[in-house]
Amino acid sequence: MWFLFVHPLFPLPNGLKILCTPFASAAAAPMFHQIFGIALPFIGAAAGNALAAAGISIAGFIQYLFPEIPAASGLIQAASITLPFLTTYFTTFLPDVVLAVTDNPSDRVNRTTYHELAHAVHYRKVGNGYWIAEVAYTIAHFGYGDGTAPGAERAEVVETWGNEMGYYLADRYYGLNHSNNYTPYPINQTPMRHLYGLEDQKYYDSPNEFIPVGLFRDLVDDNSQNPLSGPNGLVGVYENPTVTDNVKDFTHLQLYHALTSDVESIPAFRNQLAAIVPGLTGNAQTDYNALFSSYGY
Repeated sequence: MWFLFVHPLFPLPNGLKILCTPFASAAAAPMFHQIFGIALPFIGAAAGNALAAAGISIAGFIQYLFPEIPAASGLIQAASITLPFLTTYFTTFLPDVVLAVTDNPSDRVNRTTYHELAHAVHYRKVGNGYWIAEVAYTIAHFGYGDGTAPGAERAEVVETWGNEMGYYLADRYYGLNHSNNYTPYPINQTPMRHLYGLEDQKYYDSPNEFIPVGLFRDLVDDNSQNPLSGPNGLVGVYENPTVTDNVKDFTHLQLYHALTSDVESIPAFRNQLAAIVPGLTGNAQTDYNALFSSYGY
């Protein structure tokens, strides 16, 4: 799996169970088998009871993951699959990762795959309690919520890591062979590669200023190396105008090491990263603080 070849120091959990579906909305890393399946002597009802005891509604998770299921009929459109069947299937199979295998270009499909596998790597580092709380939060808010409920800060950490690694690994694998160039100019294959996909992004949910998807990219990249716009329709890569990014050269391994089980907010991540990277890879403390401050932390 390419994820391992890129970062062999980021181990995936052993015995990872992956479910591939044809539904475009279905992508998640609940880690059910890792948390509940390995320790249970049998599955099915026992797994369902264990999930419920941990505060996880498997029916709620399925309805969140597959919005194609109309509430009234319990049928997925274009497929004769009932909600009770899916509930039984999930408590029997207990997938760790759910992926959508759609007719989208392969680089975009795999970008989501890398995103979800990055969550699996994060889970292995932080453990069951952290991940159960994250999954329960996601189900309760049918996603990430608006950033105001308890647990939202943890979702910011989880999804910022997932987004960065999804785009970064897609770029490592596909490079210039990507499907992002919506212009008629082949010269734009470079500035529109996955590597730069988060450069002008700030929040996943901008109206709520929630989940700083561009933050980890800003810690790693060097803006002076971004391609600039030019003649013949060449587009440029520019920082979000509301972000103050004079920081560079942190590594993904350093970010990963800062994702400890007690890091449940971006401020906690900021402090932990600074603690484990003496000298901040040559960045000034004022620039480091200014970057996080521009994201609202």
